[in-house]
Amino acid sequence: MYGRALAQATGTAVMRLADADVLPFVFTNLAATTHRYIDDLQKLRDQRAREIAERRQRVADSAFALTSDPRDPTKAPSVETPPPRFDFAPLLDAQDSLSAAAQRFEKAYAAWRDHGGVRQAGGPSGADPALGEINHKLIQAERALMLSDGLKNRPWYKHSLYAPGFYTGYGVKTMPGIREAIEQGEWSRVNGEIVRVADALDKEAALLRDVAGTLEREGSH
Repeated sequence: MYGRALAQATGTAVMRLADADVLPFVFTNLAATTHRYIDDLQKLRDQRAREIAERRQRVADSAFALTSDPRDPTKAPSVETPPPRFDFAPLLDAQDSLSAAAQRFEKAYAAWRDHGGVRQAGGPSGADPALGEINHKLIQAERALMLSDGLKNRPWYKHSLYAPGFYTGYGVKTMPGIREAIEQGEWSRVNGEIVRVADALDKEAALLRDVAGTLEREGSH
């Protein structure tokens, strides 16, 4: 039953994409998702700060020494440096740009569609070369989110938003460059990783603005 449903859903999606004059992509959900990921990263930074502060306090209070078994003594863990306040401004600005560009794209797409942009059944396909250029650019949308240098220690993983975790196998990490730097206490890397992801979101936003501009011109004809 599930296999049949999956095949039907996949087949419908493939036919919808194949028959579309303009690829029916939606980007406002991407913008909302990246906003959530950024919130998660800011909360992760604060969580790590609390954890380190609590551990430092336990070390200062000799809590580990008091609970150590004399027959099998253990040492207190090393004291970690608490995280600084990272500069999330570039990432927040880029996310705002992506959100605005996504909304502009969907508005332009709707206007183009409502003004007869979508061909009628049996109508000519590919008559407007501008639509071919739009689709070519939309195909690049996912590639705009790639990191040219890839992730630290794993340059073959280049997506700025998703990758398997370094220690989690197939378990996904979102905005992995930033997230893993915070999780692993590599504070000096965090701001640089933030800038890299912000640059990727800015590229995505620029692409959507470009496509939206073309659709706006097509819709006004």
